[in-house]
Amino acid sequence: MFPPSWRSGEIQATAIQIADNQIARSTVISDKAMSKYPPEVLTKNLKAVYFVKEMRFYGLQYGGTNSRENVYITNRGPVMGFSDKFVEATFHHEFSSILLRNYNSLFDEKGWTHSNRPGTHYGSSGMQALKEGNADTTYMDVYNVDGFLNQYAKASIEEDFNTFAEALFSGDREYWRIVSLFPRVQKKHKIAIQFFHSIDPQFTEDYFRSLVQ
Repeated sequence: MFPPSWRSGEIQATAIQIADNQIARSTVISDKAMSKYPPEVLTKNLKAVYFVKEMRFYGLQYGGTNSRENVYITNRGPVMGFSDKFVEATFHHEFSSILLRNYNSLFDEKGWTHSNRPGTHYGSSGMQALKEGNADTTYMDVYNVDGFLNQYAKASIEEDFNTFAEALFSGDREYWRIVSLFPRVQKKHKIAIQFFHSIDPQFTEDYFRSLVQ
């Protein structure tokens, strides 16, 4: 399921087959997640969604990743912390990377970076953040005031954008509270919605508000 270039060299991609008792559940979760996108957007940008019990790259465990047209998600079951909400959010996180690459010309990167507090810098990658233990995904005011949702968002512009996409499509109520309180987060929120609306007119602020659970 992985691209050939991932299976050798430095990446050394490996995976363990998902448990039988999580297959049906994973299908239900992915169906729900994909129902939030117009069929045309999925057809043009997504070939397959793979669920695994575990996957590793560069010797590190990953909860999710993506290739040019596929999404890969770890699901070890709710007892292990892989709730329906968490697994669905991972799909949106990873699929947004594919959309960001495919429609990069529609993304206001300059406006996005200028939304950050002056003097704030991104890390080198999500992988480096994982290696260094700087991948906490908990919403915290100390990051919100600077324009980020969490620590992991500071890993790269892509990871930063992913956190907003994940929150929007997951219907995260806490996200909307943060948007209302922190001006720098609100600026990025508007840029994210503008990006998705440019891909398909269905994606409006009202649409995303309707997804709030």
